[in-house]
Amino acid sequence: MKKIMVLLLVVFSIYCFSQDSTFVANINTQVKITKTNEIRLGLGVNHAFYSELGYAKHITRVGCTGYLSKGYYVALEWLPETSNFDNVYALKTGYEIITMLGAIGLEAKYQTDFNEKDVVLTPKIGFGLLSYVFLSYGYNVSIRNQPFPNVGKHQLSITFNIPIRKK
Repeated sequence: MKKIMVLLLVVFSIYCFSQDSTFVANINTQVKITKTNEIRLGLGVNHAFYSELGYAKHITRVGCTGYLSKGYYVALEWLPETSNFDNVYALKTGYEIITMLGAIGLEAKYQTDFNEKDVVLTPKIGFGLLSYVFLSYGYNVSIRNQPFPNVGKHQLSITFNIPIRKK
């Protein structure tokens, strides 16, 4: 058994260290990087429906190893008035990473109805279609212990990033 392990180690070492350097150079030259400015539109549900409008900037990297997009955004969020609750407005900023298999994000927002105010952190996880669509589940962590009953702890959202300029 020991001889077989040593033999496998030698064979794998030869295989790994004998790669052609031109192949590695070709991998590095096949990476395409684009920077995109985007309009961000979003819809979601906490306890109540909300919408968002903002600006996003993504850096996308596509190569033989796959797809990766990372970006940041700022947006205004609006929860419409209902019979029991006032309008809630929020200014938020966030960062998201979208790969071939999934997406994660983190956002921070300051929300107010002009009587109460709160700061909320929301980690998100979900699925992304390139950097254009992000379907996510988020968990709202309130600094002031949820002063707005129409803003729940669980959040489902879909956001669309519409490119306006590529570099």
